[in-house]
Amino acid sequence: MNTYHPLVSRFLRLNIATKMSLGYLPLAGIILLIAIFALVGLGKMNQINNTIVHHDIIVIETVDKLIDNLLAQESYARRYLIIGNADMYQMHLKRAAEFDTLVNRLRSLPDQSALPIHEIQSMYTNLNNTYQNAFKQVKESDIPVPVIDDTLSRTLKKLITLLQTTADSVHHSLNRKMIHSSDLGIYTFRIMASLSFLGLLVGIASALLITRNIARSIHQLKIATDEIASGRFDYEIRVHDQGELGELATAFQTMAHRLGRLEEMYLDASPLTRLPGGVAIENILKKRLDAKETVAFCMVDLDNFKSFNDRYGYAKGNQMIKMTAAIIESAVQAFGSPTDFIGHIGGDDFAVITEPKNARQICEQIVRVFDEKVISHYEACDLEKGYIESTARSGERSEFPIMSVSIAIASNESRQDVNHIQLGEVAAELKRLAKSLPGSQYVTDRRRYDKTEDRYADTNDTLQSEKETLTG
Repeated sequence: MNTYHPLVSRFLRLNIATKMSLGYLPLAGIILLIAIFALVGLGKMNQINNTIVHHDIIVIETVDKLIDNLLAQESYARRYLIIGNADMYQMHLKRAAEFDTLVNRLRSLPDQSALPIHEIQSMYTNLNNTYQNAFKQVKESDIPVPVIDDTLSRTLKKLITLLQTTADSVHHSLNRKMIHSSDLGIYTFRIMASLSFLGLLVGIASALLITRNIARSIHQLKIATDEIASGRFDYEIRVHDQGELGELATAFQTMAHRLGRLEEMYLDASPLTRLPGGVAIENILKKRLDAKETVAFCMVDLDNFKSFNDRYGYAKGNQMIKMTAAIIESAVQAFGSPTDFIGHIGGDDFAVITEPKNARQICEQIVRVFDEKVISHYEACDLEKGYIESTARSGERSEFPIMSVSIAIASNESRQDVNHIQLGEVAAELKRLAKSLPGSQYVTDRRRYDKTEDRYADTNDTLQSEKETLTG
């Protein structure tokens, strides 16, 4: 029996997207409030920090430089008055110009109300005039230097005291601003922390309200997942929801059926090469031909593999099969397309489904690399003879040449309505022709399809002609 409030009941009957949207609206509102408080607080802190960086720190640095500059002027002036060195006089003038530049820097600040710039400039003008008078008196008379030094020192001391007082005032203002910025940051943090905690509570409540309604369906889907994972692809999913979860259950059921078919398709995959087997090859070929794609069906077969297996054992034979699979995969990767398919029919038989334009290059690469690598699997004595001795299927001892590879290329280029069985028969016929030729070969079907008789020309004369001309 439903004990929910009518509003809650209506909410639970909504689809998942609407539920989640409504459930997260309060959380979104709280996040918006957090963002507003954060932006306001950060804006105020940024304003304070800008004032500190672009005013207070500049004033403090400039005043310190002004004091250093005045002391340097006094030092150069005293040296000039004592020893009369013209270089000292020029250095004094240079420092005086720098002082004017520093004062102009203070004038360029946006807020000058708390700075005694006019007073600083006035006192410096008096000091500079005192310097100039002293310099003039030294040149024109014999006034004692200590009297001049005492006059300069008193004027200089007053100006330095004014600058230090200005610096101290700005330092106090900077400290107040930093304390205010810190208090503002703590206040903003507390508000954001409170709103975040409230948002967490709202989020948990919304999540519980939403998940409680869909938990049963999700539980059924989990059970179905476990059953399908264990191999029961025919398991019936018991989800009665008619919304998105019901659609998901239907799609899940369809996927399970397709997985069942894929399992059947790939159960015959070769455990040695891990390549898909005959069922997969047949299904892929049929699917592409039914889709009216132009394909080249290549059948790859090793010649004299049985004699090699008898001579060197199954372990060596398995290595040869793996090597051949690797050669085919490498050739398809180098000259094929991403949609190409490689399969292992069984034993020493492989298949490649590719585009006709790529078939020749792929087969040429397989033949070339196979002939290069196959000799490394034979002993030197057998390579020197050029054959191995083994028992034929008839039971007689025979000589078998070094292994080679034969490839047949059958395509539907000349006939678009050929089915996979017919194309396979053509490939098998061409493979027999390739195996009758010495060494590694690949052959293609150059016969034209006779539409009037609904068949390929396949007389002995035609096959003989193909045998003479179809070489890799």
